[in-house]
Amino acid sequence: MNNEKKIYFSVAATLSVFLLLTLIYREIPHKESDQKKISDTIFTQTITAQTVTSTSSMSNETTQLSEIISEQTSSSTTEPPASHSVLININTASAEELMSLNGIGEKKAMTIVEYRETNGPFNSIEELTNVSGIGEKTFEKLKENICV
Repeated sequence: MNNEKKIYFSVAATLSVFLLLTLIYREIPHKESDQKKISDTIFTQTITAQTVTSTSSMSNETTQLSEIISEQTSSSTTEPPASHSVLININTASAEELMSLNGIGEKKAMTIVEYRETNGPFNSIEELTNVSGIGEKTFEKLKENICV
């Protein structure tokens, strides 16, 4: 019986070691998959946090851009039209361009063009008063918007 007991204990010990190794073997991949799950969760949370930050930042930039556009739109409606802020060269302007000036209608614009064709280019803006129908009052309205 001693030999049988020895064999029994040897088999029991071998089985115990086998079971222990099997459990350890199963636990190692299980722990690695847990680590992978934890890693994936951390990665997902990081990406989510970055996305939220980026979206928030983009939202702030969009708001700032909207405010700038709004300011430009409101300021452009209070400015005078571009035709009055740009100087009209009375030596090169067409009749239509001259008509954009305050106090110059079709007839006066044609008279200016005819005067220029007959007498040559203007040497100064003050010479415009030599044109028939343009007096000092009309010239005062025009002088800020014309050049030679």
